[in-house]
Amino acid sequence: MKLIFLSGFAFLLYSCGSAGTSDRQGPPAPDPIEEVKEIFTGRMSGYDSVSVAETDSTYAYFVLPKTEEFSTEKELFGEFSINKKTVQTGDLNGDGLDDAVVQYSFTPHLENNTLIYFKILLQNGGKLEESGEIYGGGRCEGPILEIREIKKGVMYFAGSEYAAGDPCCCPSVKKEYRFRVENGRIVTSAE
Repeated sequence: MKLIFLSGFAFLLYSCGSAGTSDRQGPPAPDPIEEVKEIFTGRMSGYDSVSVAETDSTYAYFVLPKTEEFSTEKELFGEFSINKKTVQTGDLNGDGLDDAVVQYSFTPHLENNTLIYFKILLQNGGKLEESGEIYGGGRCEGPILEIREIKKGVMYFAGSEYAAGDPCCCPSVKKEYRFRVENGRIVTSAE
C-alpha cells in the first residue's frame, strides 16, 4: 500500500497482484481440452487417413477409409469433434483437485446421425486421466444431454427426452440428470 500526494490530493494505491491469477499454490491445473486431444491422437495413430481441423469452438478429427470398401465392425470411421465451449471443471472424487467433463461427438461416416458423449477426466499427479464416458444421446436417441455444472462431486445435466409423436429434431420432455464417480465408476446420483 502506498500513499501518494499530488497537487494537495492524497491517493491510496493498493497492490492486488496481476489480474486473472488465483491464490492456488502449486503447478497450474491441466487443460482438459489438451488432455482429450492427447487421448484422441493416441487412438487415431492406427488409422491410415486422419485429418484435423480446429475452429474457435471445436477441434475435429476426420477419420476416413482409404477406399469405399471398409468394415465398420473393426474400425470407427467418421468425425470425432471435441466441443471447447462445454468443458466443466470441479472436484468429482473428493480429493480437492479440479477434475473435468469434456463433451465430444461422433458422426459416423456416411450416416446422418451425431452421437454425443461426455468424457470424464480425473486429476491424478498433475494430469487428467480418463475415467469413463456418459452417453449424451443422438438423433432420435434420447435423452439428449447438456452438461450444466459440477457441484459437490455431482455432474448436473439438462436432458431432453422424446415424447410420443416428437420429431427427431425436437425432444419435448425436459428433465435433469445427475451422475457422480463412485469407486472409479460413473453412477447416477439421487442428490
